[in-house]
Amino acid sequence: MRVAFLHYTPKKHPPANFYYYGWGSALKGHEVVEKDCVYSSLEESDGDFDLCFVTPGFVKYKDHLYKKRSKTKYVLITDEDMHQPVEGLKCTAEYYDYVFVHSEINYLCLQVLGVRNVRNILPCYNPDIFYPVKADKKFDVAFLGQFDQRFDIVGLTRHLICTGLETSSDFKHFIGRGFYASQANEIYNDSRIALDLPIMTVVGGRSFCIGATTATLMLPGTKKTGLWNDIFIPGEDYIQFSRAEELKDILRASLERPDECLRIRKNMNKKVQKHTYAERFKEILNVAFEGNV
Repeated sequence: MRVAFLHYTPKKHPPANFYYYGWGSALKGHEVVEKDCVYSSLEESDGDFDLCFVTPGFVKYKDHLYKKRSKTKYVLITDEDMHQPVEGLKCTAEYYDYVFVHSEINYLCLQVLGVRNVRNILPCYNPDIFYPVKADKKFDVAFLGQFDQRFDIVGLTRHLICTGLETSSDFKHFIGRGFYASQANEIYNDSRIALDLPIMTVVGGRSFCIGATTATLMLPGTKKTGLWNDIFIPGEDYIQFSRAEELKDILRASLERPDECLRIRKNMNKKVQKHTYAERFKEILNVAFEGNV
């Protein structure tokens, strides 16, 4: 299969930046031509490939929308769809055979609006970057991400939750942002518990990355999707807290039960192996070519 892999490479950051990696490794075994995703690249792919696989972080109308004329399958997965208006995604879908989104809310809204070529899909991780490393645990808890001050997460914003942990003397913590993926893997493996604090109604790729390491994943009790709940179980695969004010108590109780954390972490390690970029790409191909690949 000939694949045109069109993507967005951040100009200010190398490709190993936390959010733009993984799909290239998933395309091994296919004849791939890799380019930055711009209008001319989309046009050049028309008719010369079996699949034009597009993965920009955010869709730009002047750069990423081209009305194809051939039988080449045009497939888009936008890893940041939870930050884009549904109206824009609806317009975008008209230019592709299939659009894959992470947000269940966006998926349901697009279905109601009559968009039939949209599919809901879970995020994933790159096992070449995130994997277990035996290390002395330097931190009780870690969180890597932006300190958002707008969205409520079970009672407090991400900023207030992280500030509360930073100013607490109860835990050895690592709270930071702006790390590359390889650095994140090291920090997670140095931590007993790693937090994911989704600000939208979708569990993102961060949870899968944490789940591949020796850290035990902790999530708030909301911010789940049906796809996630069908696979992952609180208390079995990750630790859950329901209200921001109980986070420290649950952290403390979890740290006092290392054997329980180990059991939970091993369950998650086993499950996330089915959620790599390579496995996700197989799902996409099965949809795009109706299983005939």
